[in-house]
Amino acid sequence: MTLEQAREDVWQALAARPIRRSMLGRERCDAIVRVALSQLDAVEGEMAAGRFTGADEMQRRVERRVRAAYADQCGMAFATLLLIWAISAIVQVLVLRWLNSRGGS
Repeated sequence: MTLEQAREDVWQALAARPIRRSMLGRERCDAIVRVALSQLDAVEGEMAAGRFTGADEMQRRVERRVRAAYADQCGMAFATLLLIWAISAIVQVLVLRWLNSRGGS
């Protein structure tokens, strides 16, 4: 999956929540996608090494890592809630794309 494909897929998936998507903005969305993809690669290695199995655990681990990367950037409670929603939604889309690209699970 290329970065551009991932950005577009995520942006389209977030259209289900247009107000939140608008508040998040395309630039911030793209930045989170980039961070999430890098963390997905790291977690994929852990999965291959047998440290865990299953998409749910993969999603939780990636979300935790992306949230940690953004922890210092969240000042206001509202922004924090928006970013938590965005990170969760973005990671969910990316993990599903990852699973589908490998034949599903």
